[in-house]
Amino acid sequence: MKHLNEEQLIDVLMGETNDEALLDHLSNCETCADSMVTLQMGLDAARKVKPKVPLMAVPVISYDKFARQRKQARTTWLAVAAMFLLAIMGFRVEVGKKGVVIQFALFHQNSSSDDTRIAALEENFMTALEIQSNTAQNQINARFDNLLLENSQELGEFSTVINRKFDNNSLEYDRKLTALEEEIIRQYRNDKAKGSLR
Repeated sequence: MKHLNEEQLIDVLMGETNDEALLDHLSNCETCADSMVTLQMGLDAARKVKPKVPLMAVPVISYDKFARQRKQARTTWLAVAAMFLLAIMGFRVEVGKKGVVIQFALFHQNSSSDDTRIAALEENFMTALEIQSNTAQNQINARFDNLLLENSQELGEFSTVINRKFDNNSLEYDRKLTALEEEIIRQYRNDKAKGSLR
């Protein structure tokens, strides 16, 4: 048999082969045995070495720069929120070459369209109030329904317990009454048998 190649030696070294011919050749061939020892030493050395991961440079930012960036971000968000709020209130907000221009939107229309705009705003306001009222009423109804369901379930359970106790008491009463009747009949028969009753 020819000498084992490196792949076969690694398979034997890792215990991944059970080929009797390979194992028999390895035990009889000095060249293959020497190659096996060399591979074993290389594997042992590789296992002992721990890889060194190079450290990455951590970006450093000064506190002042960090504070400036946070302030700029906060200012930007506040400006956006203010513009949004003004737009909701009926102002026209324009950002252009002249900077930020804020004007009440109704001032730039003629009087007939002002009435239309006011009527539309009133209608939107009333619609929003109606939606909010309906939502609140639906939430109240849902909560009331949940309370009613919980109370009816508790009342049903209470009623079941009371009925069960009443039935148990009724059965116990019937047993005691039957036992008392039997005792009276027995006593009557005993007294009659003795002749004490006329």
